[in-house]
Amino acid sequence: MSCRAPRKNRYTYNLDGFERDLNYVDSTRRFATYTNLDPAIYAFRVKAPNNSGVWNEEGKSVEVVITPPWWKTV
Repeated sequence: MSCRAPRKNRYTYNLDGFERDLNYVDSTRRFATYTNLDPAIYAFRVKAPNNSGVWNEEGKSVEVVITPPWWKTV
């Protein structure tokens, strides 16, 4: 990922447990939107290439916990 030329940055992301395919985006889309997720624990994963175009295969992830609405709990 380039700090010198941020407009050239590219990313892949996906929400494990919700979608299988990766979303390939560029610097014009630095956000992700998900709606109507079932209550579960998901992993939001992001990867980006370095200045030479070599992708970081490990990437970064964050755990996302969706709890059921209060009326569906005991």
